[in-house]
Formats: sequence, C-alpha cells, structure tokens
Amino acid sequence: MNNNYEICYQQGINYQDYIVKTLYTFGIIIIPLSSKQAQYTIGESLTGHEIKFDAKFEITDNLYIETHEKVNATNLSFIRSGILREDNILFYIIGNYSECYIFTKNTLKTIAQTCHKVETQTSQGFLLPRKKAEMFGQHIILKKN
Repeated sequence: MNNNYEICYQQGINYQDYIVKTLYTFGIIIIPLSSKQAQYTIGESLTGHEIKFDAKFEITDNLYIETHEKVNATNLSFIRSGILREDNILFYIIGNYSECYIFTKNTLKTIAQTCHKVETQTSQGFLLPRKKAEMFGQHIILKKN
C-alpha cells in the first residue's frame, strides 16, 4: 500500500474516533468495528453507522460519497463499497472536524442519481453539494477540542 493510502486511512480512523466521542455527547452511540474481516462480514459498526472524513469539504462545498472502490489501481474492476455495499449500515455520517451530516443509506442511494459522478483510479462516487446535503441530511455543527 502506498504512503498516501496510509495517511488517508489514519485520518479516517482519527476522525472516526472524534465522531464517536462527539456524537456520544448528543446521545448517539456508535460501536465501530476495526478488523477488515468484521467490516466485510458485518459492516463498519455494530450499530449500523458508517463514518467518513471528507478533508476537501470545507474547500469544495461538496461531500464525496463513494459507491465503488479498488484496493489497488491495477485491479481490473471496481467493487461495490460505501452506500452500495451490502452490509448492516443504515446511517452514513460524513464531514470534517467543523461539521458533519447524517444520512440514511437509502436516501443517499436515491439522490445519487441526481448528482455529479466522479471517478479516480481507485474510487467511484458522486459529489453531494452542501445545499442538497442540508435538504436531505441531519446537519451537526462540531467543535474540535
């Protein structure tokens, strides 16, 4: 795995810890799963929540919602991920250290059809503009301690 993957992975783990602790103060309890095996067989958490850090949201005013991924850019095809993966996830939490949005997975699947599609070497998804995020998601203002 390349260094950029490791950096992004660590940023995501740190953000997940921050969200779990912060949302707990709002009465939202999330029990994340860490191992790859548990995440693939059950989901990213026992409580049906997936948490994603969007480092570019503050700059772009768009949330990037992933639908497909490749573990390695040399793989021939993408596999379903994020909101399209078949798992126990009901809620998708995405944002940064200033704010986040909580969506139902089904809502994101529905509005995906109306959003701009994006593809990189290892990811496919769509951009969800802030205005649509505010219409369809629960917006939570956060303060980083």
